[in-house]
Amino acid sequence: MPVTTRNQAKASNVNPRVETPVFSNANDSDTNTSDHAPPDSPTPEDVVDDDDPPQPTTHKEKGHKRSQSSISICNVSDPSVVQYFHGWQARMDALIEEAKQHGIDIYDEVRLVTEVAERSFAIVKSVEEYKKKNGNAQRDIKVVQFSGATTEDLQRLSWDKILIIDFDALLASVKLHIPAERHDKITSTAPDLRKVLEELEGFIGTQVEAGARISIDQWLIAAHRILKENVGVFVWTELRLSSAKSRPVYIEEEKGNKTTFLTGIIDYGLATIDSTNLSAVAAHILSISTQVPSNETVAALRGYHITFVIIEAKNDREDLQDHIPQVVLQCIALREAGIRPKNENDIIVFCLANSKQWIFGVIDCATKQIYRTAEVDINERDILGILLVFIFWASAKSGDILSLIEALIHQPSKPTSRP
Repeated sequence: MPVTTRNQAKASNVNPRVETPVFSNANDSDTNTSDHAPPDSPTPEDVVDDDDPPQPTTHKEKGHKRSQSSISICNVSDPSVVQYFHGWQARMDALIEEAKQHGIDIYDEVRLVTEVAERSFAIVKSVEEYKKKNGNAQRDIKVVQFSGATTEDLQRLSWDKILIIDFDALLASVKLHIPAERHDKITSTAPDLRKVLEELEGFIGTQVEAGARISIDQWLIAAHRILKENVGVFVWTELRLSSAKSRPVYIEEEKGNKTTFLTGIIDYGLATIDSTNLSAVAAHILSISTQVPSNETVAALRGYHITFVIIEAKNDREDLQDHIPQVVLQCIALREAGIRPKNENDIIVFCLANSKQWIFGVIDCATKQIYRTAEVDINERDILGILLVFIFWASAKSGDILSLIEALIHQPSKPTSRP
């Protein structure tokens, strides 16, 4: 089937958002924008006990494009700047040690500064260890935090092929693949979900991410109610995929002699597990979840068939499309971290959401291809259709989702209208 690229659309003065092909190419120059709250309203990332260095904070309105990627000293090539930084780091280390010797490290002000400094220096030490391990060979090394990812970072890793899926075509196909019994359960659950979301609207402030997450939580609760009789449903929040302190994920590209370190957390990890003994699986998860980090808990489930969905939350001021680089890098890190079964390691599904919109996507690591929908607004559509796709994303094998999408490629492109 013909594929319409955004560049072709722009050249012919056609708005690619007006067209409705099953697929259109999304390779453009859009860059990412970080998710910031107003000064007096910290987001969960601001208060979580995070072991990654904090991002520089600039408060931006919706639609503001991020102009650069993560600002890490590891990405600086100017030797004078690097030398000055190491001198400053040595002075900070000496001050921290001095505080410990004099016993003032117990006080909140000193403790907080010490914790931030140690987190900030962790990735620097990881990169230095990597360089020593490789004999200090000259490599193009870059550190990228998920929340600071840009289209440029995807291009650096040769992840620049994006196809946009027409949601109506996707929904029509999903309806054919959802079991009748599950379809009935989704149909009966959708009105209750709509009612809860309507009650939350105007009651919960969604201009910051914490508020938007309350709405997203309702979708997760609905998924649990729909699926719990047949599959195990588990949700991890603030799931650390790659830690600056220990075993940060990095990707080596021999072309261009590049190494890219990826660090950060994902907002939600939604796992559904198809097992004949769900109670035993649940007991297994609970027994280890209190003893090991959440990413190791997920890794312990490799022996089961597990569908794992990365869900990234944003506030309502954000343009979800701007955060495609972030969630794609999270998917790549999930694969590189090796916490999924190997037979499904190359196909990873994701969602981007705020309180009103959803984007559904999948990446194919074998071809470095990204498929995604445009933003789907719950106020412009019957919520049943969005819930059907969400449940399919959460419960189907990732390979089946990719097969469904690839089948759409071979269907003739037909104009569709929004309900």
